[in-house]
Amino acid sequence: MPIGGHGQLVHVVGGGELLAVVLIVIGAAVSWVTSYLLTRPLGTLSRASRELARGNLGYRAPVRSRDEVGQLAADFNRMAGQLERNVNRIQETMALQERFMADFSHEMKTPMTSIIGYADLLRSQVDDVRKYERELRRIIVDKCGYPQEL
Repeated sequence: MPIGGHGQLVHVVGGGELLAVVLIVIGAAVSWVTSYLLTRPLGTLSRASRELARGNLGYRAPVRSRDEVGQLAADFNRMAGQLERNVNRIQETMALQERFMADFSHEMKTPMTSIIGYADLLRSQVDDVRKYERELRRIIVDKCGYPQEL
C-alpha cells in the first residue's frame, strides 16, 4: 500500500527515533549495572588493601562469589593472614630480644660494679700494700736468714 502522504512518513520516522532513544537508554542502564556489578568487588579489595596498609592486619575482604574475583579475594585473605602471622612473629622476636638485652645488661652491671669497687679499693690502698710488702720482706729476712736483696 502506498504511503498516503507526507505526514505519515514523518510519523513513521519519528517513531523509529523514539525507539532508538529508548534502546540507547536501556543499553546505557544495562552497561552501568554490569559495570557496577563487575567493579564493586574490586572496590572491596581496594578497601581491604588500604586497611592493611594502615596497619589493620585483621581486616579481611568479604568473599561473595566463586568466580575469578571471588578467588582473588580468597587469595588476598590468605596473603593477609600470612602477613599478620609474620608480623606477630617478628613482634614476639623483638620483645624477646629486648628482654634478653635488659637481662644481659642487668647481669653485666652487677659484676662490673663489684670489679670497679675492688679496683677503687686497691688503688686507694696502694701505699698500704707497699708498706706491707716491705714489712713482709723484713720478716722473711729476719726469720729465714735470706739475703737482704729480696
